[in-house]
Amino acid sequence: MNPIVEVKDLSIGFRSFAGKKIVIDHLSFAIQKKQVFGLVGESGSGKSVTGLSIMGLIPQPGGYRESGDIFVEGESIFAMSSKERASIRGKKIAMIFQEPMTSLNPVMRIGPQICEVLKIHEHLKKKESKDRVLELLQEVGIPDEKKVFNYFPHQLSGGMRQRVMIAMALSCRPSLLIADEPTTALDVTIQAQILELMQRLVRESGISILFITHDLGVISEMADEVAVMYCGQIIESGVSQEILRNPMHPYTKGLIEARPGNYSPESGYRAIKGSVPEDFSTLNGCRFAQRCQHAMEKCFHSLPPVSQMDTRYLRCFLYKE
Repeated sequence: MNPIVEVKDLSIGFRSFAGKKIVIDHLSFAIQKKQVFGLVGESGSGKSVTGLSIMGLIPQPGGYRESGDIFVEGESIFAMSSKERASIRGKKIAMIFQEPMTSLNPVMRIGPQICEVLKIHEHLKKKESKDRVLELLQEVGIPDEKKVFNYFPHQLSGGMRQRVMIAMALSCRPSLLIADEPTTALDVTIQAQILELMQRLVRESGISILFITHDLGVISEMADEVAVMYCGQIIESGVSQEILRNPMHPYTKGLIEARPGNYSPESGYRAIKGSVPEDFSTLNGCRFAQRCQHAMEKCFHSLPPVSQMDTRYLRCFLYKE
């Protein structure tokens, strides 16, 4: 089965007056049809840049591709012209963001904003696009969709704005939905509703989702497979429930132990010691070595190769293929 999206040996960097800095380092993974693929890690690990790169939106100014490729339904996005990339953006792949208020036009009503997407990609007439938008708003669980059609973004709650963003992203029935921290700014009740909505969309619409988050609880509930990122690299990946039940990489273990549910009055929170290095591209060895309690001498000088352990992949010297 051909994947919806395949990322092959991708490296993305940024140029500045201080020089070049790599933020994604030889990244590889694939997302299959009707699959929810989780990408998890600390802030600054490269998760959002990965999502934007798949959209063909490498952040500017300064962003560039160092190496590798991204294939959307078998086609390289880097071999496409800017016009061709724009044509698949919204039609084949769509993205929703953490804070919908910054993604929606504050001076444009909700309905016309979604109609604009349909006009560009589906070439629908005014009446047809309005009917389609009303269907979409109903589909994502928005009550009084005819009223909401004429609302401005500030007239809606955070949860409702996020539903509008999902409706906009689904308007052209994309094969892949990239969800970048879509529930972080929402309260727990609304978060549960949004997650249930996205699970239903996978079941009923057959779309795939790249779910980007730092929340392992959300990954446990949503993802079929998960890749754990650290300093621009995937250091452990595989079936999400297996990794969450039995983490093998020291960083993955540290992430799970640092969850709020593991707090105790005696020992407090089990935080990972140290901090993420600012420029990991200058490091020769394992990116996590400086914070790892199992680090060996070779960890500081040699980059661990990727090893396969049954159904998972690991980048760590503690395990042999």
